[in-house]
Parts: sequence; C-alpha cells; structure tokens
Amino acid sequence: MFSAKQVIRNTVRPSEGLMMINRLINTIRGDTDYNTEGVDVMNEDWDTLIILDACRYDLFHNRHELPGELHSRVSRGGGTVEFLRGNLRKRSFPDTVYVSANPQIARLKDELDTGFHDVVSLWETEWDDSIQNVPPDRMTEAAIDALETYPNKRLIFHYNQPHGPFLGTTASDLVIGPNRTQDESLLEFTWEQIQHNFISHGEWWDAYTETFDIVHEYIQDLLPKIDGRTVVTSDHGKLMGERGSPIPVRYYGHHIGVHEEPLIKIPWLVHETGSRRDINEGNITAIGESDQSQVEEQLRDLGYV
Repeated sequence: MFSAKQVIRNTVRPSEGLMMINRLINTIRGDTDYNTEGVDVMNEDWDTLIILDACRYDLFHNRHELPGELHSRVSRGGGTVEFLRGNLRKRSFPDTVYVSANPQIARLKDELDTGFHDVVSLWETEWDDSIQNVPPDRMTEAAIDALETYPNKRLIFHYNQPHGPFLGTTASDLVIGPNRTQDESLLEFTWEQIQHNFISHGEWWDAYTETFDIVHEYIQDLLPKIDGRTVVTSDHGKLMGERGSPIPVRYYGHHIGVHEEPLIKIPWLVHETGSRRDINEGNITAIGESDQSQVEEQLRDLGYV
C-alpha cells in the first residue's frame, strides 16, 4: 500500500498526507486504479501523438500558438502512472513507436505488460543532470529521427515538460539559495519551499508557465515537419493550489487517484497537414530492461519518488 518512508513524509507534509487519504477514498469508491471516465488515447484517430507531461488545459488554451483545432478531453489519470495503466496495460501496439523522456514506463514494465513496435528510451540516453530531466531540444531531435526511421508507424512523443523541475529564469531564481541541501532534488526543494510559504503562488505559476513556453517553442518547430494527423495533448494536468476532495486540502502538483478537473481536463489539439502516413504493423518489442536504480533516481528528480 504505502511504505514507511511515505508515511513519514506525509506526516511532515500534512497536505501530502491528506491528499493520500483522498486518493484512498476515491480508489475505494471507484474500485479501480485509473479514471475509467477518461479517453482511450490509443483508440483515437491520429498518426502522431505529442504528450506534454502535466500540462493543464487552461494553461495550454491561454498560451499556445499552434495551428489546429483545440478541444478538451478527460484523461484516464491524475498522474502518469494512471495514464499508462488506463491506456497501455495488457495491450500490444505493433503499429506504434513510443519515444519517451519519462521513465515511469520502465518502472511499471512488468505491471503494464505491453508492447510496441519499438520503444525509444530517452531517459536512458539523454538525461541531463544539470536540469534533472530530459531537455526538450533532445526530445525534439529524437522525434525528428523517429519520423525518418519509422515512416509507416504511429508515433508517440512523450515530452517531460512542462512537468518540473521547471525551466527558465523564474525557476533558476527559486532554486538558488542556502536552504537547499545536496540530497534534495530540484523539484523536492521547490515543493518544500512552497509548503512553507517561501515560494509564492505567483512564483510557482510563473515557473510552470515559463516551462510551458519553452517546450511550446520546440513543438512549434516540430509540427511543420510532421505530415498527417497530429494530436498535441497531455497525460494529466496539475493542481496549482486548488482543493482536493473529499478532504478540501489545497495542493500543488498532482496525485494519482485524485481526479479534480485541473488534473484530468487535458488539451486535445488536432492538426492535419500533407498526406497521412500509410500505417502498417510490424514486430512487437516489449519494454526493455532498465537500470532500476537509475530509474528510481530519475523519478525522484521528477518528484515521483
């Protein structure tokens, strides 16, 4: 259920503990480990699916300048774990290549028991310790390579941004100071700071927004290079001080098992140009073995562990 470390952490962080209780209540009520009301993204009509991790619909709606028609959808998860369970578990996709910066799929490989034509694991090859993440420029380069390498496959490009650790000027200012210890990740440090009111709501929102703006520039450059039907979406959103339920605790971030609107309302921008790809099936590749200690460290950097 929950480890001793989680219980200790949640005692120190009351809002985390109360949100965990919300998660338990919601899971018992729903009797499932993902949001069954959400869209099955793998059954939707697209040639390329671009996932911006933890991107709220309202942020996307207010700031994007991408061509195409924007709708909203409901996600199958309040976090990446639920999203992956709800869309991939016990399924095979021989016509799809998954290019991902997020190591959660490696952590859950046995549970998911899924397969693609290929999986490009950027968390293994392109992780940048200075930002504790895979930079969006390297993700974009990998996306362009995949477009050339797999001209007859559906393609998923899973960016880690705007999920933290945040990028940009505000983010740099927030994590510089004497209070950060060597063993704290960037995201863990900023979380502690906002919990103790050392970081304001406005600063947190500005850092999140700047991170979106940075990854948005790369998507603007990438879209013209993609023919066919492309969907830009997110796996889940993010709470920015809204209250959870049934216990009305304020929370920043996201929590699986919690399905408030800012967490599950996601963008769904459809852009079509040129000819659609002639998609065909190929061999199945299971999610490969990864260095689990590396995966755990990276997930800790991203605030998951």
